[in-house]
Amino acid sequence: MPLLIENSWAIGDYTLSINENNEVTKFAEFKITNEVKQHDVFILGRHLGSANPETIYSPTDKIVIENSPIFLTRNDNTYLKISGSVADYSSGDIEMQIYKGEKIISEFKIKPMSNGNFLNTVKIDDRFESGFLEIHGIYDDREFAISEFLIVKRNIIIAEFGSEPVKISRDMFIESGGLVTVKITGEINNYKFGDSGMLVFTLVKPNGMMETFDTEIKKWGYFAYNIPVTSEWQSGTYIISAQLGEKKAGHMYLQILDYDMQWIKNMTHDWISGEISTYQYANRLDSVIENDTIISQSIQHEMIPEWFKNTADLWINDSITEKEFFNVLKFLTA
Repeated sequence: MPLLIENSWAIGDYTLSINENNEVTKFAEFKITNEVKQHDVFILGRHLGSANPETIYSPTDKIVIENSPIFLTRNDNTYLKISGSVADYSSGDIEMQIYKGEKIISEFKIKPMSNGNFLNTVKIDDRFESGFLEIHGIYDDREFAISEFLIVKRNIIIAEFGSEPVKISRDMFIESGGLVTVKITGEINNYKFGDSGMLVFTLVKPNGMMETFDTEIKKWGYFAYNIPVTSEWQSGTYIISAQLGEKKAGHMYLQILDYDMQWIKNMTHDWISGEISTYQYANRLDSVIENDTIISQSIQHEMIPEWFKNTADLWINDSITEKEFFNVLKFLTA
């Protein structure tokens, strides 16, 4: 059982014992003192030479884009935020080059910290078009890292009730930053000046779940409503309908489809012709691989040899089948 030591106990030596049948058995001793034991301060750095965080985590070659995708604003106040590090840094600036295709559209220099880490912002102006752009870091005549960022071109699909189904394939989310806007426009049939209230939209999802949202009717019964469709929406067919009180505005179908293989062919053509780099082509293939359109391992641009362009050219010209093309791609990532 525990022994409670109270403040009333005097300073001195104590013995713990058991008295059983008048036989005393000592089993422990302890001392109470008013001295405060001084503990040595343990300094990790004296015992472990690598205790310095800069020594343990030495900088590696990398460029990190902190705010991609970038949505351009009207107030001309849009910036690209970049950070990263360069290994074996000693002194001087690092050079940054931003490419659109094979063309350099911006160059600037950054002064890293003494440990090789850096942080900077770049203003996005009229030189930068929508789409994917590459940024290359160069130090001491060595290209130490590549990254890319996306300047979004807003994808707005205008549709009306009763029209053909709106079809959105997965690839449409890529260059739109994961968002496609469906703008539904129309008018209420037999609208009267006295009609009032909110136009209520109903969205029926592929799994049968329903969601409602509403908007005000404009003058003479016209309406317009933007539905944000994100890459998180599940594949399948959605039914969108709307009504004002007892008056129905109509309905339409919206379909989320898998990747359009023609989009992959177009990307392949752009890569062969030099409009996009091998780095960007590998990233686009990776986005398809991640969505299980292609059964393969993640692919790095270093894995794609120059001769693969011959295979790719045969595919986009229908000289070999889609299966044959992707079998070669799987071989590269094996």
